[in-house]
Amino acid sequence: MGVGVRVSRRAPAAEPGSERLVLHPLADGLANQAADLEGERAVVGAAVRHPLARPRTGRKIAGVCLGFAQHFNCDPTLVRGDIASGPMVYIANYWSTQSPRKVVVYSNCEEVELFINGKSVAKRKPDIGPDTDYGKVPATADPLYWEKTGGKLPQVELPGNRNVATFDGGNGKHLAYPPFTFPNVPFAPGELKAVGSIGGKVVANMVRKTAGTAKRLTLAVDLAGRELVADGADAVFVHAEVRDGEGTLVTTAKGTMNFTVSGNATMIGGPQRDVEAGVASVLLRAGTTPGAITVSAISAGLPSATARITAMAKPENKNE
Repeated sequence: MGVGVRVSRRAPAAEPGSERLVLHPLADGLANQAADLEGERAVVGAAVRHPLARPRTGRKIAGVCLGFAQHFNCDPTLVRGDIASGPMVYIANYWSTQSPRKVVVYSNCEEVELFINGKSVAKRKPDIGPDTDYGKVPATADPLYWEKTGGKLPQVELPGNRNVATFDGGNGKHLAYPPFTFPNVPFAPGELKAVGSIGGKVVANMVRKTAGTAKRLTLAVDLAGRELVADGADAVFVHAEVRDGEGTLVTTAKGTMNFTVSGNATMIGGPQRDVEAGVASVLLRAGTTPGAITVSAISAGLPSATARITAMAKPENKNE
């Protein structure tokens, strides 16, 4: 099982304003850990052998999936067996005071309606605007904008803060299901909900909530619907997530996370990780002995969390 397949589920969508995916903190963390596995270290702003960037041609899903696919040398159209098909909506934003006022929703529905705390904000069809050249950078753009601001967008997105033209209501003609872009969405703490309809009938919805104070940690093991194999090569991401008392991810949480592992597995890249957007991730590589693997995470001021994984025996190769 290649790293590129397992990373696909948690690879974050690039929010408006980022050209290179590594400028997004979560993408940066995943890319760096995957690079460690390859014996390399991807550093933002440094020359690397395999930089993670959004391609300027062949733009699939705004180039996000294609960029990851090229980095990990895998098929961006790969279908994951653990993700259900059918009508869906996905809000590619968090919902906090630091979130951009432009909300992007991915869906295969005919129409999406956006609600804030139960009140309708807008109803839209898929983006049908003209294509724009991702390669054209405005003269006013600052290439170090994301690093200088720590990834925080201003309340009002200014043209001079954008590295490229993205999520402007266009660039969807090459997609079977273009995104739905909602500009100038006013923020109010609480619930952001997207409702998808087909033929006038509601068929899917998704909710983002404003988080409260960080109270606990949870661990998510991204097995991608497959067992971890004890072959000395298979690897899996474990994500430590900072949550409030109701279980909402605290996307504004920062700091460091310390991981420990027991059992026949090793951590790639060391035990300490930065918390970005409420998540810290570690890449585990299985050893060659099947059995239980225990992973724990702790961050200052929060109780620790533990998860257990079972590494399965390597299947016999009947051709050998």
